Amino acid sequence: MKRFTEDQLQHLSHMKTVVIETRLSSHARSHSTPIWVVVEDGDVYIRSYRGQAGRWYQEITAFPSAVLHLNREQLAIRAIRVTDEATITRVSQALLQKYPTSSSSYAESMVRDEVVGTTLRLEPASLSWATDPEERKIPSKSFSPEE
Repeated sequence: MKRFTEDQLQHLSHMKTVVIETRLSSHARSHSTPIWVVVEDGDVYIRSYRGQAGRWYQEITAFPSAVLHLNREQLAIRAIRVTDEATITRVSQALLQKYPTSSSSYAESMVRDEVVGTTLRLEPASLSWATDPEERKIPSKSFSPEE
């Protein structure tokens, strides 16, 4: 498993929003959307506010190679679906801690049942990693607490 650098993790943990650039395929036009991001136990997670109906979520699940724009830095990423309930719960807690309901009316929406199933873990990637059509399918993995 590829890991973000400590500097990247620190940067991501302090940013309130990032812009994700997604596309339906390597040849499709890209689409950019501001999203929330959390760092939990050294891993980076995102979730779709609109659940599975979110355009960026549909694109990243069809083609999991994307780019995060962090001010002037661009990070190529690959999304991996999270199915482990304990990890999903930790991500929900991290979201509520980073975006408290007292300062954002959207925080509670990010932990709704129809939204928690869109939890994705991000890992660094190359924009050219997906040359094989089979590799473009989004993997699903349960993470143990140690991971």
